[in-house]
Amino acid sequence: MAAEVYANVPGLHEVYVWLCSQIGKPIDQPLIASVQLILQDNVALTDVQLAVESVVARELEKINEFTAHLIQGEWTVC
Repeated sequence: MAAEVYANVPGLHEVYVWLCSQIGKPIDQPLIASVQLILQDNVALTDVQLAVESVVARELEKINEFTAHLIQGEWTVC
């Protein structure tokens, strides 16, 4: 998700994403979805906030596909 935000939103130096799911709740509806951004000079949070939120929402819609790849061992976890 962080890579998608970084690739699709200009003006970012670094992106970190933390997701916290809740037992008994759908994985695409996390209790917390936190995004930390290191912005480039002369870029304000208001300049990128809507674009970042849009990418996160789009990626959460595809989270079940992501987890299927993990379960099948197609992607490694470090």
